[in-house]
Amino acid sequence: MMHKYRDSLPLGNNKIMLSVLIPIYREDCLALITEIRQQMISTGHPFEILIGDDSCYSPGEKQTNIPSDLNEVRLIRNSKQLGRSRNRNMLASEAKFPYLLFMDGDARVHQTDFIEKYLECLNSELVICGGTAYSELPPKEKTKTLRWVYGCQRELRTADERTNDPYRQFSSFNFLIPSELFLKIRFAEEFKAYGHEDTYFGYQLNDAEIPIKHIDNPLLHTGLDTGEEFLRKTEESIRSLDQLMRNKTLPSDFLSDIRLLRTYKRLKRTGLHVLMRALFRITRSILHRQLCSSRPRLLWFDLYKIGYLSEITA
Repeated sequence: MMHKYRDSLPLGNNKIMLSVLIPIYREDCLALITEIRQQMISTGHPFEILIGDDSCYSPGEKQTNIPSDLNEVRLIRNSKQLGRSRNRNMLASEAKFPYLLFMDGDARVHQTDFIEKYLECLNSELVICGGTAYSELPPKEKTKTLRWVYGCQRELRTADERTNDPYRQFSSFNFLIPSELFLKIRFAEEFKAYGHEDTYFGYQLNDAEIPIKHIDNPLLHTGLDTGEEFLRKTEESIRSLDQLMRNKTLPSDFLSDIRLLRTYKRLKRTGLHVLMRALFRITRSILHRQLCSSRPRLLWFDLYKIGYLSEITA
């Protein structure tokens, strides 16, 4: 669904009050915070930076710390692990300003006008998505190649490309939303594990007829998982989705829009899911080894996902 939105709010002498919200889990976000803080100071607008640390350290384990001389920055350590959705919701509840800029803790700013680009198109009635960028060079650690390839081929999109399908292209990695709009929707806390909370938030925005404006203002995704970690998180997200589907927690039209589930249902209608399950059991270790190599192929990744879903629904 496409929407018309009003012109951007003029900056002029108006003070735009912005809360920058950074959920983290064992990331070192000091460089990100330092750069964002400096850009905000240069605008002259009031701001705060809130970091929600969901790490839940063991006794004696080194914890994330923020230098005391970074004014306007507050670190919130969760007493128990909240999960990705609840951590973001907590930060929004703690924020005191009317605009919320969300960014992940494993991001890096690679342009000096990052904040200015957001402020130039600020609007109280829409969500603004800046996008995600990846290094043009493959990671030096070859074990992280799968995540880099996936990011470059599946997540790296220009604003024009994302605008063609604005709600499905929503990403919580880097977006700005008026607090009033966010608190009407919030991230669905049913998603306790990794994955799909972004997709569902985009669905909720569409359902509420809240427009999205995509712009070319990406953050660089630097915190790449190893192939092992990425596959583990992928399996976790599929198990979570399967459980939510079984519990009938999510709207049927949302579930029918998820490509993996559509593919699985087509296989199940023809009985081919049984064959897929058998093939996955035979080839799982081979697929795993290929995907964790320095030359992974996303075709094998897609087969791994549909095979894993067929396996857990047996």
